[in-house]
Amino acid sequence: MAKKILIADDSATIRKLVGFTLKFKGYNVLTANNGKEAWNMLQNEKCNLVIIDILMPVMDGFQLLSKIKSEEKLKNIPCVILTVEGDEASKQKGKEFGADSYLVKPFQPQQLLAKVKEFVK
Repeated sequence: MAKKILIADDSATIRKLVGFTLKFKGYNVLTANNGKEAWNMLQNEKCNLVIIDILMPVMDGFQLLSKIKSEEKLKNIPCVILTVEGDEASKQKGKEFGADSYLVKPFQPQQLLAKVKEFVK
């Protein structure tokens, strides 16, 4: 059975690019426009990985990450931050909130796939 990955990003272009890359490699992909939408999806969907943008409306990536990592049934889902925020302070904050990995936009599809393979076996 194909592994399921949730992409939470307010950019339709990024959702399409990441989704296409992952679908091409056989993953099932769900997408959310913001953190709240992703949170609601996680209540009903079993995901193997969540890819999270930091800068999103309604609920940002750090808020989503915090909620995931504090929820007993979700806390073990690997979370990869995918964002334009490449400074060390943002990376450190991501780590503090429980991110399993951090990838900075722009990225190469092979970089993304390598990150996914680290966490989805």
